[in-house]
Amino acid sequence: MRLTQLERYIPFIILAMFQLTMGNQLCRALFRHCDLPLMRYSFYRKDALQHFRLRLRWLLGRNILIGAGLAAVLSVFILIVAEGSFHPNLLPVWLLTLALAVIFSVHHLLLYYLLQPYTPDMTTSNPWFTLLNSLGSIGFLAAFLLRPAPWGLTITIFLLDLVYFISAIPLVSRYSGSRFSVK
Repeated sequence: MRLTQLERYIPFIILAMFQLTMGNQLCRALFRHCDLPLMRYSFYRKDALQHFRLRLRWLLGRNILIGAGLAAVLSVFILIVAEGSFHPNLLPVWLLTLALAVIFSVHHLLLYYLLQPYTPDMTTSNPWFTLLNSLGSIGFLAAFLLRPAPWGLTITIFLLDLVYFISAIPLVSRYSGSRFSVK
């Protein structure tokens, strides 16, 4: 494989990180084993912002480790293809995987706290959750079809991270008390 062809495969990092990060699984586990019995109480729902912050910090740590692991594996592959010399795509690969770890952490927790999509039998009952969660798939398809430059894709994901972080805390603070309940 030639080094110029390597850039074609960078959008696949979005799909890999979507599958590897643990936001969706964590939200399901939290709902089933922690939140389901406690959501009925107003004192628990009142502290949703505090729970969100603690869970986000924990989830970010885990997903950043996953992203760093994927970036390390991809770096080895890039270095093999580049015959041991530095390749300009190494830094965007690292930054992109770490930015995706952040965005998928915030994305899943934010949707969980704002939409609380699960029913007691663990089915997803909220169509908005399904629609908003599908945006990751649409983003992957757009990146795959448009084939942006690695730095362009990385900067776009960083800007999305920034928007998510700026909006997450105020949204959870304002809406989670009324929406974070058993459906």
